[in-house]
Amino acid sequence: MVELQLESLFGAEPNEKGGRPKIAVADFPFTIGRSRTCHLCLSSSSISRRHCRLFERDGRTWIEDLGSLNGTFVNEERVEEARPLYDGDLLRLASIVFMVHASDSAAKSSVEWADGRGSDGWRVPDLAF
Repeated sequence: MVELQLESLFGAEPNEKGGRPKIAVADFPFTIGRSRTCHLCLSSSSISRRHCRLFERDGRTWIEDLGSLNGTFVNEERVEEARPLYDGDLLRLASIVFMVHASDSAAKSSVEWADGRGSDGWRVPDLAF
C-alpha cells in the first residue's frame, strides 16, 4: 500500500516539535485544486479548479498536471506528463510548496539542499516563482 504525506512548507508555522502540517494521502486518485470537489481544496486564486492529480502506478505515487494555468512543478521542473514522486521531492503548485514524504519509494529525491543536509533538512533551496 502506498503511503504519502504532503508537508506544507510555506504559510504554516512549525508546531512545538518543529514539524509543519502534513496532509495524508490514502486514497487514489487524489485531486488537488480550488474546486470543493477536489480531495484537497486550496483556496488560492493561483490554483486551478482541478490543478493536478496523484495516482498509483506500479506501487509508486505519480503526479500529473490537469492543464493548470500556473503549472505543477516537481523540484522546479514543470510537470509536462505524468511522473513518479519520490521521498523528499518538492512539489510546487503555482506558489504553494509541499515536501513529499513517500514510504513507497526506495529512491530518494534528487533535490540538492543549500546546506548539504539532504532530504531531512529544513532549508529549502531558492525557488524561482
